[in-house]
Amino acid sequence: MRLIKVCCLLLFCPLILCGESIRIATYNLQNYLSVDRLVDGIWRQDYPKPERAKNVLRAIIAQARPQILLLQEIGSQYHLQELQSDLRAEGLDYPYRYHLMAVDQKRQIAALSQIEAQEVCKHTDLWFTYQGERRTLLRGMLELVFELDDGSKLSVFNLHLKSRWTEDRSDPEASKFRTAEAQAARNRILERTVGRGQVAYVLGADFNDHPSSATFRRFLQKGARRIGQLITALDDRQERWTYFYGKEVTYQMVDGLIVSPDLLSQVVGGFGHIMDHPQALVASDHRMVYADFLFDR
Repeated sequence: MRLIKVCCLLLFCPLILCGESIRIATYNLQNYLSVDRLVDGIWRQDYPKPERAKNVLRAIIAQARPQILLLQEIGSQYHLQELQSDLRAEGLDYPYRYHLMAVDQKRQIAALSQIEAQEVCKHTDLWFTYQGERRTLLRGMLELVFELDDGSKLSVFNLHLKSRWTEDRSDPEASKFRTAEAQAARNRILERTVGRGQVAYVLGADFNDHPSSATFRRFLQKGARRIGQLITALDDRQERWTYFYGKEVTYQMVDGLIVSPDLLSQVVGGFGHIMDHPQALVASDHRMVYADFLFDR
C-alpha cells in the first residue's frame, strides 16, 4: 500500500464502551461563519450567522444529544470553539473538538465529541484528475479513530463534497467534479480501514448529490464488491429529505451516514433518524441526520 501523506496525531483516549449505544450525527450548519448575507431584508457584508439561527441550531443539537457530531460549513477554529462553549453553557458538554481547514478556507469541516479520539487524521492531500488537471478535495476529509474495548477500532469520517454550483458548462451541476472527489475519498477510506485489516467505519457527509447518483455509488460499490451501506433515515413523519433548496423550492436528500457492511447490523433499530425540529430551517437549510450504534461485548 502506498504511503499515505496525512497528518495523524496519536492520542491517549478512553475506550468506547461496548454494550452501550453511541449516537453519531452529521449536520451541515449553513455558513456558521462570517459571510455576505441577507439579514432582515438588508444585505450585510462579512456578517456572522444570526443569533436567532444559532439559538435554534443549538436547540436541535441539544435535543438530539449525539456523542459524536460531525459538522460541515463551519468557519475557523474560533467559530467551532464558540459553538462548543455555547453548548457547554447550556448544559451539553463536548470536551473534544477537531477542525480541518483545506483548500476551501471559508467553509470548513469539524467535529465535536464526548469521546476522545485515539487518532486524528486530517486528509488534505486527496487529489484527483479533472479535465486533465490535478485537483485536490476542496474541504479535505477528517478522520477520527476510536478504540472499542475489544481492541478493535472504529473510524469515523467527515466529508463535504463540492456543491452543485458551477460556471463550467461542460460539467453541469459539477457532477463530474464531485464524483471524482468521492472516488478519491473512497479510496482513502478503504486504505485506512480495509487496507489495515479494519472492518468498522462510518462516513458522515453532505454529499451534495442524491442517493442514486454516481457520487453516492462510489461509497457503496467498487466493481462487484459491496463496500458500504447508506443507513435509511426518517423523520417523525417518515419523510427522508435533509436539504431544502430554496431557489427551486425542492426538498432533497443529500446528507447521510454510510457504514461498512459489517457495521450495519449494529445500527440500533436498523434505521437512522432525521431531526424534525419545527424551526429546523431557521437554523440551517440542512437537517441533522443521526444513528445509534450498539457495540457488542
